[in-house]
Amino acid sequence: MEKKEISGVKHLVDFLTIYHRPTEQQQYGELEVLTAPSVKELHQAGVKFVLSSSENLLDIKFDRNKGRLEIPRLELEGRTEVMIRNMQAFEQCHGLKYDYVGDYICLMALFVSASKDVEILVENRIIDNWLLPNEGVVKLFRNLNRGNFVSRNDFLFEGLIKDLNAFCERPWNKWKATLKQNYFNTPWAAVSVSGAVILLILTVIQSVCSILEVV
Repeated sequence: MEKKEISGVKHLVDFLTIYHRPTEQQQYGELEVLTAPSVKELHQAGVKFVLSSSENLLDIKFDRNKGRLEIPRLELEGRTEVMIRNMQAFEQCHGLKYDYVGDYICLMALFVSASKDVEILVENRIIDNWLLPNEGVVKLFRNLNRGNFVSRNDFLFEGLIKDLNAFCERPWNKWKATLKQNYFNTPWAAVSVSGAVILLILTVIQSVCSILEVV
């Protein structure tokens, strides 16, 4: 667990706010468009969802070369919404330099817009849901994001959103993902498709040979 300076902590919410400060590697940037693909759209574009080893919720990282999106585990239980709301309120009411809790809420609200998005994150062990049905998780982030303050001038996940949008805009990524998810999702499906391709090639060769013999 990463050590953080906690001297002068006033109360529990203050401690949680300090504990979940972003790492030094993360850089703030000016956001041009506040939009990002949902988890389902990312999945359809070939993004692989990986459970991060970090305990800091803000350590969300995307490897553009491998198409890997690492997200820390979020445990949803009875006190989760209250804790996030308290951190959000503390951040906005005390005029902190950066609203990184608000940025996290905004990003998750963009990611999770339908039940299928939650299902994918649960399957990849990124969301540990002990409380709500999938649609309830969608409503949770929608409600948290209502009235949430986000500054486009220093948005924590600006680089992440830009990379994800660029990845999803590449047609090759979508074609490759569709091929893998629809035709190579199981060993038997892969064998079947490979056999069909081989059969097609042999049929074409046979047709060409027959034409050459006639000529």
